Amino acid sequence: GESQVWISKLWWHRWLNVVNPGPIDLTGFTCHHGKVHIPTSDEAKLKSIPVTVWDTLLAKYKGGAQIGTLGECEECVAEREEMNRRRRCEQKMVHESDKTYIEPGQAWFIVDKQWLQSWLAFVNEDLHRPPPGPISNDRLLGQDGAPIEGLERGLNYRGVNLEVWNIFHRIYGGGPAIVRSRLDIYSPACPVPRSALGTVQVMQ
Repeated sequence: GESQVWISKLWWHRWLNVVNPGPIDLTGFTCHHGKVHIPTSDEAKLKSIPVTVWDTLLAKYKGGAQIGTLGECEECVAEREEMNRRRRCEQKMVHESDKTYIEPGQAWFIVDKQWLQSWLAFVNEDLHRPPPGPISNDRLLGQDGAPIEGLERGLNYRGVNLEVWNIFHRIYGGGPAIVRSRLDIYSPACPVPRSALGTVQVMQ
């Protein structure tokens, strides 16, 4: 039989029902590499038509590249696998280092809760979510470098130990480091361990 190619059902229905459907639209079926990228979940959005019909439509309406086969862009698949490996690696490193307590003489590093939630969503929940970006502790501080009023532990910030802070900062940067001997952002700042990464909160 005649070779088949794939076309967007949405554009096909537009062609059936309006006088001028516009250029053949393959938006959503190509990736940022400019290649055809059709996950299994998107196959239902396409319809197969004979290649001669495609040639006729393309000559009249112009538009996107021909889709001869379904499947995902190999570069996209490789990127996704690498990102999933990164998720697992970050999750494992933090899980192995995170504690609900610190030893005497150690310090808590305060981290913006909103940033932590973005990181948790990245490693645990949403496979399409990008990494969270730099640590956003500046959200917790005023222009004078002191914590803004009304912050609550657990609601606005969380404490992590030195090991977890260094993991986060090595990967994402940002800051500044807000260091406390007690898990209370309003308690006095304490000396920063030499091995801590990043700039440190300085109250003016």
